[in-house]
Amino acid sequence: MRVLHAIRSGAFAGVERHVAGLARAQARAGHDVAIIGGRQQSMRAEVVGHAVRLWPGETTLEVVRRLRRAAPGADIVHVHMTAAEIAVTLAAVGRRHFPPVVTTRHFARTRGSGVGKALRAALASRRLSAQISVSGYVAEHVDGASVVVYPGIPSGPEIRPARDREAVVLIAQRLEAEKRTDLGVRAFAASGLARAGWSLQIAGDGSQRTALEDMVSNLGLTSQVQFLGHLDDVPGRMASAGMLLAPCAIEGLGLSVLEAMVHGLPVVAAGSGGHRELLSGLDPLGLYPPTDPRAAGESLAALAADPARRDAYAAAARSAQRERFNPAAQSRATEDVYRSVLHGSSPSPELVVISLEAWDEIWRRNQYLLAELVRADPGLRVLFVEPPADPLFQLSRRRLPRWGAGLRPLQGATDDQRGGGVLLFQPTKVLPRRIDRHADQRLAKAVQRASHRAGFRSPMLWLNDPAASAMITSTPWPSLYDITDDWLAADRDAAEHERLVASEQILLARCEEVTVCSAHLARTKGEQRPVTLITNAVDLDRYRRPQPRPDDLPAGPVALYLGTVHPDRFDVPLATRTARAVGKSATLVLVGPIVDISAAERSRLEQAGVVVLGGRPWRSVPAYLQHADVLLVPHLVNEFTDSLDPIKFYEYRAVGRPIVATPVAVFRDSEDPLITAVDAHHFPQAVARLLGRQHPPADPPADPPAGVPTWRDQAILMGEVIARLRRHGATSQ
Repeated sequence: MRVLHAIRSGAFAGVERHVAGLARAQARAGHDVAIIGGRQQSMRAEVVGHAVRLWPGETTLEVVRRLRRAAPGADIVHVHMTAAEIAVTLAAVGRRHFPPVVTTRHFARTRGSGVGKALRAALASRRLSAQISVSGYVAEHVDGASVVVYPGIPSGPEIRPARDREAVVLIAQRLEAEKRTDLGVRAFAASGLARAGWSLQIAGDGSQRTALEDMVSNLGLTSQVQFLGHLDDVPGRMASAGMLLAPCAIEGLGLSVLEAMVHGLPVVAAGSGGHRELLSGLDPLGLYPPTDPRAAGESLAALAADPARRDAYAAAARSAQRERFNPAAQSRATEDVYRSVLHGSSPSPELVVISLEAWDEIWRRNQYLLAELVRADPGLRVLFVEPPADPLFQLSRRRLPRWGAGLRPLQGATDDQRGGGVLLFQPTKVLPRRIDRHADQRLAKAVQRASHRAGFRSPMLWLNDPAASAMITSTPWPSLYDITDDWLAADRDAAEHERLVASEQILLARCEEVTVCSAHLARTKGEQRPVTLITNAVDLDRYRRPQPRPDDLPAGPVALYLGTVHPDRFDVPLATRTARAVGKSATLVLVGPIVDISAAERSRLEQAGVVVLGGRPWRSVPAYLQHADVLLVPHLVNEFTDSLDPIKFYEYRAVGRPIVATPVAVFRDSEDPLITAVDAHHFPQAVARLLGRQHPPADPPADPPAGVPTWRDQAILMGEVIARLRRHGATSQ
């Protein structure tokens, strides 16, 4: 592919480096690449050894002239910054044939400023066929839809350990007001590191330098703070410095932070903008509340005092950079956008997932499947729609009302979580359905607006929530209904039941694909239309790997229930009787969210000696199961619970502990000798009997249980469903 980049510039800063790095990666991938603009000597040094042609472009007129000569030989023109967007519009005037134009947005703001803003914005966007943003934060704040493509940085040499680094805090950025270098100076002062022999080095220049020098003098830090001016070898300083401080709260991504990750340089950054997408989940000290220099100083001091932690943080950051922010990935994702423009297809698969639960630290079916799908296809983009915030309902429960969190990147992405392609969206339900008859339609419109803001062009829809049937009737998106519970069998009032019946009829009739998680659902829903059975599963290796005993697990024998404590499924009186039956010889422990259980019921549980731990992060769950003597399933037995395929069935079996369950689906039918399925009357005695045999817990069987599916297995099946869905046209209206 013949690619022509254009930027109106005679400088060499972050955007120019971005263009040169992308061009270098594209040339390595076999494309024919040329660049207009940027300081020629520096650009040449960046692409040396690669067949990238360079032309100057310091003025808009110069860029226009060069585009008019070079663009006819290109397949794609890729422009950067508003001035180049305007130049390409002018260059195309009078040309019958001009290549498609893609732009990259580097900053989290709309085009132009001042009196002529609207005119410049209209002129700049006139020729654009597609738009790329360098981060989810930028995509949220620019005008127009865009695809997020993260910049890629080549991996560097082996990194120096903390003990071999200088006692230097580095700031590397332009010295302009929006960069808030003044906050960085105050953070260094607040850290107290000057007294410990550390110095602050500031690389960069700009209009704020004199004011910053005066501040340093007034703080009495003249001998500990060095102004290095413009440096050509910032990476060299990063390779030897001890920490990087990044105080700008509005960075689109933060190229200096990304380069620090390459060089194993621990970063303390303002916890906003693109910094969150780079650093979340690596080390809690990496991000501090924006504009809070005292908090930044505390993080600097804590890291300075712990070289081992700095090394661990640096290793995690370097791993994240290699995994998510590498040039090859950037080149591939950018090429997807080019091909979408040239061939009219979506640049990458896009899923809008309407979930029954928020994406939080308590993982459920959706998170596990999506994490595996993103791992298998890094180009997959997901808009995960959480249940709406309901301020009036919160007030009715005497809780502080809050609005939905809106559109935002998934934070805390790690190698396990693989959240780079996932955006979250939480809308707000202003009024309940009984007052606002169009509440569901309003929520559907909010999701469509969020999808547009996220840059989704032709998404597929994945629904768990029957209430989201309005999405089917208001969008042409090909749709999948993934049924995890038979809500028609749940205990609901007549009006709610009638609404659920109507909603599910729409979903079963109009969705191109329907998946179910249990054999019961396969029978009942399969009578109405074809369905695909994809059961739940477990990360078998993670649950088999020995973990230390959690500190908050009571001493002595433990009978443990893992899962949501909800009156739809959890038998509170049975749990109370069981706790009393095991008496003082053991403790019944509940690990999971407590939902819609009355204060009186919870009080009865606690009076019976039940320890209610609440929800625990998904990564820590295996430790609780491994150190329980007996695992419990005190579920109600009814048509609703028969529809379930509890994830705990697979997690319990993976750890090889004895299980006592009421005779609910999958447990009553299992041939696993570790499972005792018994009615509610005999349940407490069965638990007490097993507890008498099991302390300390016996080692689990050496071999994993046969026939237990993994989430990776099930994601392959779901991927096949999604591939079929992608081949469908629009949902029938």
